[in-house]
Amino acid sequence: MDLDGDRTYPNKGAYGDIEVFTCPLIPVPYDLALVKTVNSSVSSGPFQNGSTVSFKIRVYNQGTQATQSILVRDQFPASLVLADANWSLINPGLLKELSIQLLNPEIMKTSLLILR
Repeated sequence: MDLDGDRTYPNKGAYGDIEVFTCPLIPVPYDLALVKTVNSSVSSGPFQNGSTVSFKIRVYNQGTQATQSILVRDQFPASLVLADANWSLINPGLLKELSIQLLNPEIMKTSLLILR
């Protein structure tokens, strides 16, 4: 192509001009916050080996864009055992919950996690 964007080889008479379009990609700023706390309304402690501990995990969209396919993963000590059917183990001590399909701006999704 020459400086005008015209095709020079093979000659432009055989194939015509080629139009060049540009489509700038604008990065979308995502701003998610995650907070994990002991669910004190269910698990007040003190905790001992074998005690059931309930956690609240909150994911909040602080940004201006909706987000999709958010996957929440959590790690926990080997001394705890998963006691929640909504979560699944990836490896010992590493678990995941099904992804959050859509989280609009200024919206929070709360998940519970139970360990023993």
